[in-house]
Amino acid sequence: MTTNTGRTRDTGSLADSQGGLQPHLLWVAGALLLLVSACGGGADGGGPGACAGKTCEYGVCQGGSCVNPESCGSSAGTDAGAAASCLPGYTCQDGTCEAQYSECDGDGDCAGDATCQKGACVNPDSCENAGDCLGDSVCADGSCQPNLCKNKEPCERGVCEPSTGECVDAETCSEDADCTEGKVCYNESCSNEETVCSDLDCENNRGVCDFEQKKCVNADTCESDNDCTEGNYCNDGSCETNQCDEQMKMCDRGVCEPGSAECVNPDTCDAKADCLPDHLCVDNSCQPREEACGCPGNQVCNYDEENLSTTCEENSEEACRNSVDCVD
Repeated sequence: MTTNTGRTRDTGSLADSQGGLQPHLLWVAGALLLLVSACGGGADGGGPGACAGKTCEYGVCQGGSCVNPESCGSSAGTDAGAAASCLPGYTCQDGTCEAQYSECDGDGDCAGDATCQKGACVNPDSCENAGDCLGDSVCADGSCQPNLCKNKEPCERGVCEPSTGECVDAETCSEDADCTEGKVCYNESCSNEETVCSDLDCENNRGVCDFEQKKCVNADTCESDNDCTEGNYCNDGSCETNQCDEQMKMCDRGVCEPGSAECVNPDTCDAKADCLPDHLCVDNSCQPREEACGCPGNQVCNYDEENLSTTCEENSEEACRNSVDCVD
């Protein structure tokens, strides 16, 4: 006969009639708890103090590791008041960390030498050109850097340099607006006034340098024809159109007067041919033949073109009629 004491035990059960665990099972459960605690388990993904003394440059600490915060752009993290930020390769969009370029499971999912870190492709440690960097990143000083021009207002003059965010001269220009203040686009290069005017060399050509127009122009006030551009001449301090050039007038003798396009004697001469017909070049000045000689009576004029001089000689073809016909 079996006596019922009210504490009947089923040897196949994990608990006794009062719901308690058997002693050997209690020992196993305690060992498992110790193991989980040592391996970093727990409600926060790590053991007690797993984030103590750990500072995350990006993200927040969880279970001893730096991870993206649940929300970004507000206070979060293990340290009170620390500003939450996203891990490299992520950006904060509408309060959530999203992959900046692309998500990945391994380096093979990323372009070029980019690597996969915590599920996002990040730029390589070094670069040679922008092609080595992801997205709109730029290569500056051997490393991929953010494009500082991305959210900046367009430059009024020049172009934005992505690595600095500053307005600089374009490497190759097509208009003056591609260059910073004080420079113009000249031969597809941003150049200052000294460079442009030196290349035009107006002083040894015709006219004066106009930096903004990038060419030689007429001087506001002239002293000589050289101060005026080709096809113009200096008249009383002002550059005017040369009518001889305008009408393509050519003079067989003498020179063309630019204001009227008429053939006249030059200011100075070196030969009779420099002067108008019936004029002689005497002492480097064009003079009418009658005035140049001034021989009395029937004396004849002898012109020495080599010495640019005249002399009077007796007329060998006519006999003298009075004393004025004779040379003293």
